[in-house]
Amino acid sequence: MKAVVWTDVFQVLVMLAGFVAIITRGVLLAGGPASVLAAAANGSRLNLLDFNPDPRSRYTLWTFVLGGTLLWLSMYGVNQAQVQRYVACRSEREARIALLVNQVGLSVIVSSAVACGLVMFALYKDCDPLLAGYISAPDQYMPYLVLDIFESYPGVPGLFLACAYSGTLSTASTSINAMAAVTVEDLIKPRMPALPPRRLAQVSKGLCEWGWGRARAQAALLRRVVLCCMAPWHAALHCTAPSCIVLCRSASHHAMLHCTVSCCDALHGAKLHCTMPSCTALCHAAMHCTVPSCTAPC
Repeated sequence: MKAVVWTDVFQVLVMLAGFVAIITRGVLLAGGPASVLAAAANGSRLNLLDFNPDPRSRYTLWTFVLGGTLLWLSMYGVNQAQVQRYVACRSEREARIALLVNQVGLSVIVSSAVACGLVMFALYKDCDPLLAGYISAPDQYMPYLVLDIFESYPGVPGLFLACAYSGTLSTASTSINAMAAVTVEDLIKPRMPALPPRRLAQVSKGLCEWGWGRARAQAALLRRVVLCCMAPWHAALHCTAPSCIVLCRSASHHAMLHCTVSCCDALHGAKLHCTMPSCTALCHAAMHCTVPSCTAPC
């Protein structure tokens, strides 16, 4: 448990570094904090005191109060990942202090995410990348923003990648540790009461190692998929290996990449089927496909 907590601390610092970099650069490009707030206010993004009782309204004070109460009660009341932290504290008072400190950190993370959204709205309020065809799914807004504002800063997009990994792996490590503890306490210990505590601890560590190995393998696969998806936004796609083509197809299946698959195949020597306007635009404007099999169909 101690290792999970310290891992989460380090990963939160990485996440905050990524948020700070995006917010700082985005605010400067948008013209300053006043311009960002003015754009958000004019676009009805800061309706903090909307008391409309209509439950069909998207964001009101009541939806935040009712929905937020149910959400956070489930997260902090019965979620094993949180309850194990309470149990790890030496007293009830320490558990309460830990929960209060957690609320401070949660407020910082959520506020940073909201600030990134406001910056994104201020920069793209007149040209929606999704409607313009630069991206194909709403979950690509943030990667597109990072590559757009840090185009002339090599290595900084990697900080965003580390930020995304930290958010994912911090949850994974907590969940793996929680499942290992539940498996030992509820399944193994009742059926094998003669096992000494040392042996139970070894079983729990073994389960964590097995789960963490699977998480690392999935993270490595995710990294290759993300890099393959981000490649066309860097003005060229260099994925000619068969494994990369497979990853591109896998990404396309998950609605992350729609046009890159054909260009991956073209660079690998296969025929390019580039018929959609957005795909053609990507091939010409973003990917710079110079291979004959790519340029001919486009």
